Amino acid sequence: MAQKQDDEIPATPADDIAKLRFEDALAELERIVSELERGDIGLEESISLYERGAALKRHCEAKLKEAELRIQKIMQLANGDVTLTDFPPQGRSSSPVSSDQGGETGGQSDDETPF
Repeated sequence: MAQKQDDEIPATPADDIAKLRFEDALAELERIVSELERGDIGLEESISLYERGAALKRHCEAKLKEAELRIQKIMQLANGDVTLTDFPPQGRSSSPVSSDQGGETGGQSDDETPF
């Protein structure tokens, strides 16, 4: 049974991506990347998977941005004043806001994915 239908990648319509939890979208994106890296699928299917992967990546980035904004809202100083702390983009060392607490940078970059 060597059928190569979409057994590994669920065929979720693009409008359903917005309903996916971050973890589910990321898991699907990782499956797509693995399948594309194997290189054993046709051109048209590769293009379709790439397009879906790009949409999943945008969705994941939006979910992460939402989480960052929520964290910014809850960060408070000891005296009760709210402080907004910018998160540096992952993979970049420059930040528009300097902080005495700095020094923490994400060591990963988005260069690992084909999107």
